[in-house]
Formats: sequence, C-alpha cells, structure tokens
Amino acid sequence: MSVSDFYWSERARSEFAALFDDAAYADGFRRAVAETLVRGWSNNRDKPFWSLSIVVAALSAADGSGDGMDIIWRNAGEIRATLTELSPDALAHLGIKVRDDDASLLLETPDGAFRLTQNRLRLLSKLTEFFLGCDEFAYAEDVMGLLARCTALAGDGDYGTLKEITREFARIGYRFRTNNFLDAHAGSAFSIVNSYLAGRNYTLEDDTIFAFWADPENERYKTYEATYQAFANFAASMDEARTTNAASNADDIADPALAGAIAGIVANDDAEVDTPGQDLVDVLGDEEENDDADEPEMRSADPSVLGDADLRLFGQKEITLLSRLAEIGQFGAEHRRASLRLIAFHPVQSGISNGLRTGKWKVPLSERVTCTEARDYDGIISDIEALGARATSWLEVAFALASEEDAHDERTAGARAAGLETLARSRAKALQRDPAELRLAFLGVTPALVQAREMSDRFAGLFSRLFAADAAAEDHASDAFATDRSAFAAEFARRYIADGSGDTASSVTADAAGASGTE
Repeated sequence: MSVSDFYWSERARSEFAALFDDAAYADGFRRAVAETLVRGWSNNRDKPFWSLSIVVAALSAADGSGDGMDIIWRNAGEIRATLTELSPDALAHLGIKVRDDDASLLLETPDGAFRLTQNRLRLLSKLTEFFLGCDEFAYAEDVMGLLARCTALAGDGDYGTLKEITREFARIGYRFRTNNFLDAHAGSAFSIVNSYLAGRNYTLEDDTIFAFWADPENERYKTYEATYQAFANFAASMDEARTTNAASNADDIADPALAGAIAGIVANDDAEVDTPGQDLVDVLGDEEENDDADEPEMRSADPSVLGDADLRLFGQKEITLLSRLAEIGQFGAEHRRASLRLIAFHPVQSGISNGLRTGKWKVPLSERVTCTEARDYDGIISDIEALGARATSWLEVAFALASEEDAHDERTAGARAAGLETLARSRAKALQRDPAELRLAFLGVTPALVQAREMSDRFAGLFSRLFAADAAAEDHASDAFATDRSAFAAEFARRYIADGSGDTASSVTADAAGASGTE
C-alpha cells in the first residue's frame, strides 16, 4: 500500500507491514484493512467496532466459553458457519439477532443492522490482531479486557454494556488514527483542501485561501479564519509527509500523486530578520544560567503566559494580537498577505456573527459589512512593532531586577539603567511590590517576553518587506488594504445582506450559527 493513500506515521507504517508478514495477502485485502481502520464501513467509522463486539459475543454464546481471542485464529468460513448455526435465542437478552441471508450474515440490533460478508469477517480478524500489537502493544491489555467482556455478554449482559464496549473499541481506533495518521478523519479538512488543491496543481498562494473561502460552492467553512486554519493544517501535514517520506521511504517520492502534492506546497522563507535587542537576550540568558538552584522553575515560553500573569504587562488587545501571531506561526510567515487579511478582517466577521446571533448592533450590519472597522495594514504593522518595543522594555526591567550594577560592562549598565527608568515611571499597582518578589515574578515571564519580542520583530519585518518589495508604489500597504477591503466587503455582503440595502437575508441567521467555524 502506498503511503500516499493515508499518510501514515513511521511507526504505523512499520506495524502495518509487520501485520502481514505471517502470510501472503493480496494488495486489495491490505488496503481493505487500512480502509476499515481509517474510514469504517458504509460511511460509518463505528460499524467495524459494532460488528467486532457482536461477533465475539456470538462466538462465545455458540461455544459456551472462550476469551474472545479465537476471532483472530479462526478463519472466516468457520466463523460464519458457527454463527449461522447459532440458536435464535442465544443473544435475545442483548436484543440482537444473527441470520444468514445467503449473501452474507446480517446482525440486527436495536440501533440498526450490520451486514457481514465473509471478507468483512476476515477484516475483523486482522483488525483485532492489529489492535493487539499497534503502538508497540500500547492497547493490548485493554483490547484483551474488552474481548473478555464481550464473551461475558453471552451469558449475562445487556445491550447498554455492548454499546459501551463498542465505544471503547472505537476510542482505541480514534486514538491510533489521531496519533499515526495525518489524515485522521474521512471528510476531514485535509481531504477537502487536498481535493481542492489537486485541481490547481497544488499551488497554495495567499489568494488561494481567499478564493476557496469565497467560492459559492464552499458550504463548509463559514469564516475566513476557519478556511485559513484548514489550509495551515494541510500545509503542516504535507510538510510532515515530505519529511517522513524523504527520511524513510524515498521510493514513494517518485509516486506522481504524492510528488505533485509535496512539490507544490513550497515555502517562501525569507532571509533571517534582524531582531533588535539580541544583546539584551544574551545577557538575560547568561543571568538565568547562573540562578540559584532554589529559584522557581521557568514557565513555558508562551505568549498566553503574559495574559495570565498578575503583572499586567500587556493590555487585552496586545495579548490577542500576540496570540494571533503565535497561532499563525511559520505558515503565517510564509503566507503574509493571507495572514494580514486574517488579522484585519476576522474581527469584522466575528462582530457580524455576534450581532446576528444576539440581535444587538453597535454598528449597523449594512455599515459593518463594508469593513469600516478593519485595521489597515500599516496600522497592524505599527501595532506589531509596538509589541516588540514593549516586550523589549519589560525585558530591560527583568534584567535590571535580576542583575547587580556593573559599571565596567556597557551592555549591562545600559540595559539595567533603562529597566530601572521604566520601572520608576510605572504607576501600575501590580509593579508596586517588594523588589525581591517582583524579581521572581519577572523571572516567571521572562521566557514568554523573549518569545513575544522575537515573534513581534520577525512578523513586523516580514510584513513590512512584503510591501517594500513594490518600489513603484509609494503607499503599497494602503493600496493593498483598499483592494482587500473591497473584496471582503463584497463577500460579507453576499453572505449577510439580502439585496444590498441593509436588510438581512432570510438565511443569514442560519448561516451565522456556524459562522465561528465549520458545520
């Protein structure tokens, strides 16, 4: 089976191969086992797990004993023959009937019927064997326990217990797919975006994201943000597939389908961005290494730490912007225009959604769809630059509190003086505390401040260079914003205005119900 079919992890691929080492299996059967694990049967991923639970219980009812493991070593013909001869009353207490209609076995339950061909019985056997050994036998004990519970149902059990066992089997399947498949769910964002890009030679540009969101046939993604995230996740998955294949299965790179997808998602990495204040970070890093062992452990370098900290170093709007920059990450650095659109126009769409849901409007819908509230690109870049400057200022404070005065080191003396001056000017109550206590508080947020400064400086440089590249336009950022504002306004009007006069369409409320994501 080609890894291009499912984008398996290295472990999953090796374990799946090992599953078929004991005998010769047709490629079609191998693929069917993978399909069963990934997609289930007949558009229902749980059907194999329902069938597994019922078959094990039925085999136990027929034999009067067992631990459920015989589903692995019995062949499909024998299993079918045993279940065909099963007494009609054997599983009556579970509300289940098993009957043979010549073409296949039919398992009738209170929730519906499950059809088992002989091939599906073989698939269940192999799937059970896979669950016992997958993820380095991580689920073996749980699987054996569930099989034993299934056998107990034959003598004394109820349908509710059978459903619970089925859910436990399903959870193991979901957990494995989540950990080992890049395309974990049938009909997932990965599949949808992959299908869309496949018809466009896997060209993923900034305008591709907007075009997909604004496509009238796009009925899944209600917001530009949800569309952006779907493409970002797809790009990350393809990057992982590129790395995995290059490292462990180079032959599959030649597969035209996979090669086209991997080659088409090309990063637009810029040269390294200068980060002002690196000397300060170097000094702080030296200081941290010399901290006493009794100092509290450094908290994770995450911008959200700054929002939770009681120092109140940033306002809520600044934290929101920092969180957005952290969220878009490398994809945002590679798709800068698309990222600026997200930062500028998602708040407008969010406001529209809230107004439609609550019926309360600070700004009329007819005005809001024109994007008058959107922050222009020059303003966004200025906000990001200000974030970097503010983070640097607080890093100077952190250094001043954590260091001793040293007149012989100009770097140390300058940073310390700047930090002390900032602290002296501050009137914030959160900063009016004992210096030793304040020092510990700043130590806790220093990694997050370093990340915030580096991230802000990087994105400010990337976004600025995006517009500086057009030397022919004196105000390229303003022109770009005006163009994008017109495009977003037209799309918002199409989605939320019935006739352009300000009256909402009859379907707007239903549309807004899913406006924060996908349906």
